[in-house]
Formats: sequence, structure tokens, C-alpha cells
Amino acid sequence: GARTRLREEKGVNIGLNYIAETLAVTRGGINQRSSFEGRFELVVDTDLEKLTGLANFKGASTHLKVFNIHHGGRNAVANVGSIADPSNIDALPTTRLFTAWYQHEIADGLFSLRFGQLAADDEFLTSETASGLINGTFGWFGLAAANIRR
Repeated sequence: GARTRLREEKGVNIGLNYIAETLAVTRGGINQRSSFEGRFELVVDTDLEKLTGLANFKGASTHLKVFNIHHGGRNAVANVGSIADPSNIDALPTTRLFTAWYQHEIADGLFSLRFGQLAADDEFLTSETASGLINGTFGWFGLAAANIRR
């Protein structure tokens, strides 16, 4: 009940997500072995009018998402030998800021201005309805990842 009260009374919504995957190459590839990868996410959204109690912040909100990426020393791409990673969550083991922004809606939500650290693939390049059908081997990010990989 504390999270519900915090969201309803103060406009603060906190979310924790954990995604884990185990992939295995049983034939072919470079290594016939399994791999484990995990991503812990912390998400904090705020309604600044509720949080501050000030009418000047009507329509103002913030968003923060932090990842902790980890694996067991081997990732799936090292087993398959492909440029396109079969994992959706593979990255160097680290904790990183994914998005942090401030948004202000104007004219009852008809317009909005958002600035801060925005991730291109978070909202602008991948459809929310397609996320269940797309994995790490498809889309624009396969080529981009090949250029920035270790």
C-alpha cells in the first residue's frame, strides 16, 4: 500500500523490473555452452504538481530509468559468433543511466516539451506493439551495435 499512497498522494511512481535470460548453443556456433544475462531496472516517474503542490507545475513530470546489466562471464554472442546478438539485454556489465528527462505539457496536453537524456530506441524507433516480435538480431540496432561493440 505504501507505493500506491506515494503515487496517489505525492505523484511518485517507483518501479523495479528484473529481466533474465539463459541461452544455449547445443550444435554449431563457436562454443557449445550456455550463457546467462540479466538486467535490473529502476524506474521513477513523478508528477511535479502533486509532488510540490504548486500550480506552476501543472502538466510537469520527470522520468528516470537506471539499468544494472550483468552476466556470468559469458554472453550469448560469444557462443554463436554472429555480429547480430541474439540477446535483447546483452551489454557490458555495468550500471548506467538510460533515460532522465523533464517534460512540461502545454494547452491541456495538446503540446509538450521534453528535454534531458532521451534514448532513441526507447520511444522513437521501435514500436511498443512490435517489441514482443523483435529480438536483438533484427532492426537498426544490430548494425549500430556492431560498430560500438568492444
